[in-house]
Amino acid sequence: MISQRSRQRAPAVGNKSTKCLGKANVEVSLAELRELETMDEEDAKPLAVERVREFFKDSVGSVLRAWAHVFDSNNDQRISREEFKNGMRKLNFHGELAAMKLFNLLDKDSSGEITLEEIDAITDRKWRAFRQYCVKRFQSSDEFMQQVAALALATEEPFEDMKKKPRVEALSKVEFMLGLINSGWPGEDKELEEMWAALRDATDDMLRPYGRDGPGLAWFGIEMRRFNRKKAAKIKSKQWFALRSRQGLNPLTIAKCFEEFKMTLRKKHGNLIRAWRQELTANDAMSIAKVKFLRAAAKLGWSREAKDLWRALDKDESGTASLDELDPVGAENLAHFKVWVDAEFGGIRNAFKKMDEDNTKTITVKEFEKALRTYNFPRPTKHLFQMLDKDANGKLEMDDLIFLEKWQPLEFLLVTPDHKAKEEFKELLLAKMTRYLKGWKRVLDKDNTNRCNWYEFQEACRILGFRGNIGGAWRAFDEDLSGYISLKELDENASKVLLGFRRWAIAEHLGGS
Repeated sequence: MISQRSRQRAPAVGNKSTKCLGKANVEVSLAELRELETMDEEDAKPLAVERVREFFKDSVGSVLRAWAHVFDSNNDQRISREEFKNGMRKLNFHGELAAMKLFNLLDKDSSGEITLEEIDAITDRKWRAFRQYCVKRFQSSDEFMQQVAALALATEEPFEDMKKKPRVEALSKVEFMLGLINSGWPGEDKELEEMWAALRDATDDMLRPYGRDGPGLAWFGIEMRRFNRKKAAKIKSKQWFALRSRQGLNPLTIAKCFEEFKMTLRKKHGNLIRAWRQELTANDAMSIAKVKFLRAAAKLGWSREAKDLWRALDKDESGTASLDELDPVGAENLAHFKVWVDAEFGGIRNAFKKMDEDNTKTITVKEFEKALRTYNFPRPTKHLFQMLDKDANGKLEMDDLIFLEKWQPLEFLLVTPDHKAKEEFKELLLAKMTRYLKGWKRVLDKDNTNRCNWYEFQEACRILGFRGNIGGAWRAFDEDLSGYISLKELDENASKVLLGFRRWAIAEHLGGS
């Protein structure tokens, strides 16, 4: 029997076929792309991303459909120059030189590859969240098809019993939507609509493991292998932590080493944001891969501690670390500045022109502070200027600010503490786990580091089924923006009991040493 929730949320059938998209719209967006060929790079760059997005939408229906079906068919989450050139040719954008110029406009970090985040950061987050949910919930693309079809009818039999049922070879939109909703999909219905529109087979509006005119579930196996590698790495990491703990280098010692590393960066560069931009990343990238970090740490004289520092920095064990993981306080100030600039001026470039009153192509501290006062920026400005002043020369140039254009701040950096949401989370945790300490160990601090970071908190919310203000609840727990919460911040009494037990155990069994 279909639940009341599912009945109320049943989607309407029907999507616009790829072949039915307006030809006139495609021709207009194609012409707008062609205009970029004759423009100077400085003028073309701010227009490139928006025009590419519109071209993708007009050509195949959505940015995601273009990405998954035309460009990133191997699901490695990046496209090379050759892949971009071939993809654009399939969409009737001809000319190798024109395609390469467009590629360079999109490749803002000059990495030689384009990610979906560089084209549409919001779509990138939705696509990543959908893929991760699917591989956590289903073991294969075939299981996805059979389970979703069954869940659409709310039968919910185990996968083993479903082998007796007729096999499902394709899913309709209704089956896709209801099946995933009943499977526990934590996101919005409209996000599933977007996934359907991107993945469906345009020949008959059905979803298959391998579509004829659509990506279908071709990405699933690759994503599952990626997920299993990450899971194996986490297990290995936990084993490593256990070993290092027995050897005397426990997670708290690593955390202390990480704080000393950050202190060194502050002494050398004045603040962590400038250190990130000068020492750790190239071209103002907002994330860094493990190999690049290890090299940078070694260059700074921390080669022996580099791997420990990486474990402290890469809090979600994703293989990449972001700016907010190094300096959440600085990242919060930058995030609010970016949002304010976009709202007040319509972007970084317009803001720079307004602040540069004497048209010298530079902004002094006085000009910066005056502009922020004039336009009522609600936060302190001095430290913000220092973070933006990459080379510490006492003035801002366009290159100092332009990195903010491509940055999409994490949710929690832009919300205010929501103490009501915090209490709702605690009530749900207590209801599901009966005791805070049990909840702490089972869903919040599963790696026994005595800390819970933002990514672990998000996962805990997913496990518990918390649908409230996740970002606001996090900020209410982590009001000092330390980047983590402790058991004490969840339940001070439980923390005291645990600390008391630890002290007793040390005194009783280690003779107070």
